[in-house]
Amino acid sequence: MSHTVGDASNIPTSQRPNRLRPQVILLGLISLLNDSASEMIYPLLPVFLTSTLGATPLIVGLIEGTADALSSILKLVAGTISDRLPRRKPFVVGGYALATLSRAWISVAGRCGLFRRRSGCDTPARSRSLPRARSR
Repeated sequence: MSHTVGDASNIPTSQRPNRLRPQVILLGLISLLNDSASEMIYPLLPVFLTSTLGATPLIVGLIEGTADALSSILKLVAGTISDRLPRRKPFVVGGYALATLSRAWISVAGRCGLFRRRSGCDTPARSRSLPRARSR
């Protein structure tokens, strides 16, 4: 029996190579793109926090430590719940959506920080306590 390369119609079902389902390929592609985005942003985050938002090294350390702890806790909780539920798709979609939203918040944080510096409205109390010029 001769088989042509790429022709699986003659091969019995038990001997055919298993192919990945399209959903698995799509999830793999989404995971690749999400990880690429994370790897691009992660090294720049401390520089962004210190130069754009004016954070001290202590604040950067607290933010990164809190993020690692929150990530571990969420993995534990979501994994436990996921093991008890029949469907895992909501957790996958929710996880990738949360990652996307967190990157969007980084962009918004930079704009808000720039707005606060330019407008001088760091705190509302400061503007009320400033001495006002008397009109004559």
